[in-house]
Amino acid sequence: MRQGKKSELYNVFNPAIQNSSLLSDCQFVIDGAWLLRQVCWPHGRTFLDIFQIYENYIQRNFRDAQVVFDGYKNDVIGVKTYERLRRKETSFAVDVDIGPDKMITVTKDKFLSNVVNKYKLVRLLSEHLNRKGIVTTVAAEDADALIIRTAIEMNDRRLLEDRPVVVVGNNVDLLVLLVGLTPDGDNIHFYKIVSIGKKDRKLYSTRDNKCFKSFILFAHAFSGCDSTSAVFNKGKKIIISLLSENKDLCDAVSIFYEGGSSAAQLYTVAEKMIKHWYVNNEQRNLPINELRFELFRTFVPGAKRDGLQSLPPTEAALLEHTKRVYFQVQQWLNYKLDPQDWGWERSMNDAVILIPTKSSLKAAPDDLLGKIGCKCVKSNCAKGRCVCKHAGLSCTKFCKHCSGSEDCINFETREDYPQEDIDENLESDNEKYGGEGERQEELEEVEVVEEEITRDEDFFEVDFDYY
Repeated sequence: MRQGKKSELYNVFNPAIQNSSLLSDCQFVIDGAWLLRQVCWPHGRTFLDIFQIYENYIQRNFRDAQVVFDGYKNDVIGVKTYERLRRKETSFAVDVDIGPDKMITVTKDKFLSNVVNKYKLVRLLSEHLNRKGIVTTVAAEDADALIIRTAIEMNDRRLLEDRPVVVVGNNVDLLVLLVGLTPDGDNIHFYKIVSIGKKDRKLYSTRDNKCFKSFILFAHAFSGCDSTSAVFNKGKKIIISLLSENKDLCDAVSIFYEGGSSAAQLYTVAEKMIKHWYVNNEQRNLPINELRFELFRTFVPGAKRDGLQSLPPTEAALLEHTKRVYFQVQQWLNYKLDPQDWGWERSMNDAVILIPTKSSLKAAPDDLLGKIGCKCVKSNCAKGRCVCKHAGLSCTKFCKHCSGSEDCINFETREDYPQEDIDENLESDNEKYGGEGERQEELEEVEVVEEEITRDEDFFEVDFDYY
C-alpha cells in the first residue's frame, strides 16, 4: 500500500505552551517502541548493561512512569504484520542469540531491524524493568491503542489534586488516538521528543485540540496509516480541512464510529468523501467510475506522467479501502472484527501474514492484461522495480525475459481468476455503464502506459493504480 506522510499531522494540531512544572511532576506513559530507539548502545557491553542503561534513563527523566511495548510474536496474526513485512524488506539482520550475559555483536539499528531479535529483547527488558519497580506491559501486537487506553485509565483514577498524565513518544499516531479517544472534559498531554536528526520537543494537549475529536480517527485512517493506503498526492491536511469546514460531511463520517455498519452504508459515505476530495463542481454527482473516466480524459492532452495514479480509485478498490478504514477505526475504539471480512486476506506464501485485498475485480480485461510485460533480467521479478509486480499484476508470456521461466517468482497463469461481486447492494459497472465505458477507459490507460514505457528501453516504473 502507498505510504503517506503521517508527520504532517503535527502541523495540524495546536501545540501547548511548554510547562516545565507540569513535566517535572506528572505521571508518564512511555511508548516502548520510541524508548528502544531513544537510548544509545555503547560498544563492548552485555545485554544486562543495556537493560540497566534503559532503567537509569527512565528513572532519571521520568520518575513515575509506565512503559508499553509492541508485541512482536510471529504467531500473532494481525494487520500490522503486513507493515512490518514492508519495513523488513528495507533493512534486515540475522537472528542474534540474546541473554543478560551475552555480548552485543551488532549495532542497535541492525539488531532492531529483525522482528525476532526485537521480540526477545522486549521480553527480557520488560522482565528486568518490572523487577526494578517500573511497570511494563507488552501488547499483543500494536501498542498504540493500549498506550492511550492506559493513559486514559490512569487519568480516570486520579483525583483532582493528583499529578496530570503525559504520554511520551514521537509517533503522531499516539497524538491522533489521544485526541480521538480521550473523553470529553478530560485533559491528557502528549510530549513529543525527537532526539535524532532534527531535534524537537513539543507538548500537546487534548483540550487544545478537541475540535478534531469527532473525525480525526476517520481522517487519519482514510488518508493513510500503517494499515490503510494513502491516496496519491492527497495529503492529510486536505481531508481535515474538508471535515472541519463541512458539517454535513463531518456528520456523515460518524457512521465509521458506529458498530454494525454495513459495507454498502460505509461505501456511500466514502464515495462522497472521495468526490469532495477530487472535484468541487457538478462532477460530484457522477458515479465514482464515471468521475474517474472524466478526470482521465483531462489527463490525456497534457500527457502527465502522474496522470494514472492521480485518478480517484475505482469503485471496487474504494470498497476494499473503505472496509480497511472501518476495521481500523473500530480497532482503535477497542471493538473486535475479523480482518478477513474487512479488506484483508491470508497471504498464499505465509499463512501468518495478512495482506490487503486490492480489488474484487480484475485490473483490466484479459486481452489487455496479456499485452502488459516487463523487461526484468536479473531480479527474477521479485522487486518493486518489476513493472508487472509494481502494478500488482503477474508476469505473462509477453514479458521479455521471464515468460514461463521457473526463475520468475511473479509468473502465474490467469486461468480461473475469481470474478466476485463487489457487494450485493452495489451495482456492477456493466449494469451502470453498459460495460463499454469502463473498458474504453482501461484501454486508453494502457495505451498511455505502453507509450511511456517505449520511450525508455531500459526501464520505466509505472504505477498503473487500476485497483
